[in-house]
Amino acid sequence: MVGPLSKTKSSEVVNCPDCSRENASVASTNTPNEFIGDLSLRYRVFFWAIALGVGLLRALDSRFSMGGDGPSYIEMGDAYFRGDWKMAISSYWSPLYSWLIVLPKHIFRVPMYWESTSVHLVNFVIYVFVVCSLEFLLDAMILRGSPTNSLASGESLQAWALRLMGYALFLYSSLNWLSTETVTPDLCVEGIVFLVAGVILRIHAHGANWVNCATLGLLLAVGYLTKVVLFPLAFVFFLASVLAAGNPRKAVVRVLFGFLIFLLVAGPYIFVLSNAKGRFTYGDSGRLNYAMYVDGLPLSVHWQGKERGSGTPVHPTRKVLDDPPLYEFAEPVGGSYPAWYDPTYWWEGVISRFDAKREILVFHNHLHFFYGLLTAQGAFLSGLLAFCLVAPDFKMLARQFMRGAYIWIPAVVALAGYSLIHVETRFLPGFLILLWLSLFRSVTLPRSAISRKFVWCITLAVAMTVGIGVLRTAVVEGGRLLRHQRNIHWDVAERLRQLGIRPGDRVASIGFSFDGYWAHLAGVTIVTEIPESGAGTFWVSDPEVKAKVFQTFADFGAKAVVCNRVPAYTLPYGWQKIGEQIGDSDFFVRELAVTRPN
Repeated sequence: MVGPLSKTKSSEVVNCPDCSRENASVASTNTPNEFIGDLSLRYRVFFWAIALGVGLLRALDSRFSMGGDGPSYIEMGDAYFRGDWKMAISSYWSPLYSWLIVLPKHIFRVPMYWESTSVHLVNFVIYVFVVCSLEFLLDAMILRGSPTNSLASGESLQAWALRLMGYALFLYSSLNWLSTETVTPDLCVEGIVFLVAGVILRIHAHGANWVNCATLGLLLAVGYLTKVVLFPLAFVFFLASVLAAGNPRKAVVRVLFGFLIFLLVAGPYIFVLSNAKGRFTYGDSGRLNYAMYVDGLPLSVHWQGKERGSGTPVHPTRKVLDDPPLYEFAEPVGGSYPAWYDPTYWWEGVISRFDAKREILVFHNHLHFFYGLLTAQGAFLSGLLAFCLVAPDFKMLARQFMRGAYIWIPAVVALAGYSLIHVETRFLPGFLILLWLSLFRSVTLPRSAISRKFVWCITLAVAMTVGIGVLRTAVVEGGRLLRHQRNIHWDVAERLRQLGIRPGDRVASIGFSFDGYWAHLAGVTIVTEIPESGAGTFWVSDPEVKAKVFQTFADFGAKAVVCNRVPAYTLPYGWQKIGEQIGDSDFFVRELAVTRPN
């Protein structure tokens, strides 16, 4: 058929502004709650091409960046591949993503220079998986999960409009919240959330059969192995599946079967993790984040237990100097930056305390965050409000939304849970898109050709607004790809090798050590540092103090010190700048005279 719409059933009638009056009148006699007239395949392929183009651009543009979490995931994955179980098992980082990002390196023997590019290409493959998961969700929402209750006063949003809104939401999230440039498992979480929601919609449409429930349990177990937050959320999703089935008494046995599958897949890892920690645990990242973001403990790996009521550190990083603050953490944790490779080790002994006043303050701050997020999505908010204003019965819209509670309740619980502890935009895309789609799916509009033309105009306006952002991204990031990009972290590693520093050697760091991917590339270990919070004090210190710092670094076996983000007011005498021109990088290297062997 010619045009953006195609029939989803032989009895369905296409709804678009170009439809004839005859078709419009026929459509009005159809079941009013049918989602009629889906996008044709060629328009869906057009979206896939745009979405994959955005993802690939982001992956290539960020191919030499790694972020703070990336080296830890890579080194944990390497530990699994070489069978170093003591180093591999971590209660802070979940394992599945680490396996995925190092797999190509071990299969194809990727050179270290291209390791970060390989990781971002894996991210792109995960991004393709997320696009496929979105299609699975939209198909379930449109073809199998649409409301079936008769509406006396109107009809629901047409299939093509709902799908186009879903596409626009995903593109918006890829441009602003999460894409292939972030070396974290959050893209995997987004895809799994879409798949889980799609399975729950199928349970609603076809009942809680054994296959659907088993699939749900398997997906949630894989989700837990991807990121620990999906362990508590799994119980919410199981409850939602019971609600979706319509007959809880019949569904509960099969949902329990799905829960059994979840335990069989996730249980062995929980057992190994608990055995390694000497106590039951499914992950400790939530506990640490609560201590830092709610209890107000320092946002640092160097917790020393000075805060009243915070507990006593069992084995903290060792503070050697007070002014400037200098810490040592050479043993026993592995990794190129041991302080961040396993933060749960250094924070062992912390006590998380519930404080209602602090919790209310954190929640209030996050309400401001979500308000800013909502206003930034003005196109979608305006579109939804426009649909609501023309709805013949607002109460019907609310009832439709409540009928779909089994879809949006897990999303709301996830967003509320994050808002009580800590929120970053990369955590949210899967849940926010699910919530938006639930809202648009609940829209009820008058049965008329004018109403359908109104839907056409509003939906295309939203899509075109997002399209402008996509065009801007293509121009800006495509332009950057045409320029030569330096692998700065590789340049730092090369300079260390030129100074005679070899894999296995120790080094020191001044400044933001979380951005220390260079240490991983050089095969060295950062064993002592002045963190970013104390770097300013170091740079304004007397020469005698600086000499004492260098001597202390050397006493711990560091053969060189690397710093970044040097203040403009200081001239780093004796330091070698990485890069031949001003602005090439913010990294400097200084060789040290080692006085104590490794």
